[in-house]
Amino acid sequence: MSITASTGVDRLIARLDCFSSPIAAAHRLAVALAGTVTVTDVAAVILRHVVGALRTGGAALAFPDPLMSFAVAATYGDAEHAASALRDAINGRDESDAGERGRHVLIQEIKAGSEVLGIIAVADRLDHQPFTRADLALLESLSAPAALALEREAMRARGDEFARAAAVDPVSGLFNRRHFQTRLEEELQRAQRGDTTIALLMIDLDNFKTINDTYGHTAGDATLRAVASIIRRSVRHFDVCTRYGGEEFAVVMPESGSATAMSVAERILARIAAWAPAEPHLAGLKVTASIGFALSEPSHTMDDLIARADRALYEAKQRGKNQVCVAL
Repeated sequence: MSITASTGVDRLIARLDCFSSPIAAAHRLAVALAGTVTVTDVAAVILRHVVGALRTGGAALAFPDPLMSFAVAATYGDAEHAASALRDAINGRDESDAGERGRHVLIQEIKAGSEVLGIIAVADRLDHQPFTRADLALLESLSAPAALALEREAMRARGDEFARAAAVDPVSGLFNRRHFQTRLEEELQRAQRGDTTIALLMIDLDNFKTINDTYGHTAGDATLRAVASIIRRSVRHFDVCTRYGGEEFAVVMPESGSATAMSVAERILARIAAWAPAEPHLAGLKVTASIGFALSEPSHTMDDLIARADRALYEAKQRGKNQVCVAL
């Protein structure tokens, strides 16, 4: 063999050795995980790379579970043995490296500091040999980028929860006034671009102070929650339901004409009037609502549309309540 050929082979072997090293394997996993956007994707990438790097038949991954300490959440390849061993480890039944009929398993925690984010198990090397210390070192190396990705997804989930909490009214469970204003402005701009209209319903419970004074604020909050549920169930899934403030609600209805808005408003009105609390001590509690609605026009600002719907709501109150009025 020529010197050149020998050198080329040596370089190829060196590259292959590099690819199989813990550092190179961890780097490849980190690069792959950078493109994931959900925990499901993260789990799939982790397992695929672990199975490939350790040349095993299958792997299983467990995550913390609210009903138990951990639960198997994902598997890859022929993972029956890995999943079984992982469940044994979770339940406190230790399984050694050598199993029945010469089968083998490795189990590794995925940790961020002292917090265990997941537990991974790999089973059955393709060459049917026992796992080695080198295999364990490789799995430990792969757990580092896996931990970073899982921690990233946990932080993203917490961020989503915080964002939702900031946009949701805690009593009714509907969006709050700030979110309402943001969405109404967005929908007005979309309607102007698309030459469509949106309807805005302003809904106010009649004589709500009497409910609080007679039955207490707990009953008042229960009423608000019930009305919020009625409103949510009475509109289309893409309509924006909000608690505007106090006992007043607002619904933004994109691409709606007068007939659609009137139909929804009358449905809400009838369902609120028909509602009766299940608690015996609230048997006498009755509630009605007044609704005003307005349709957007190309020149309308957010304040213009709210003002017109408010005037229609005031008109419904003046006419005797428990009715719908349309802004003229």
